[in-house]
Amino acid sequence: MFTQSADGSVGGPYNGKSLSKENAMLKNFALLGLVVALALAPIGALAASTAPGAQSTSHQAHKPTRSYRSEMRHRSNQSRARARAGAEHMRTMRPQ
Repeated sequence: MFTQSADGSVGGPYNGKSLSKENAMLKNFALLGLVVALALAPIGALAASTAPGAQSTSHQAHKPTRSYRSEMRHRSNQSRARARAGAEHMRTMRPQ
């Protein structure tokens, strides 16, 4: 696996040039890992800031303000008003 050169130095299976390329590639991977870790750090801090099982303030469940019956009454009134407005529009568009 390791070879000894004529000057007595012991080297691995790679010569100096390819070893520096491999070293540069490892440095790039280490830099990429550091960037990813720094980018994901705020996300981890955000997740750790809320108590387990508790919802964050931006994702609270919708609390109904009215009953189902009043919602249906409101929808019916909206439909009635829309129908009246449409009929009024058609009356004004009719030639005299």
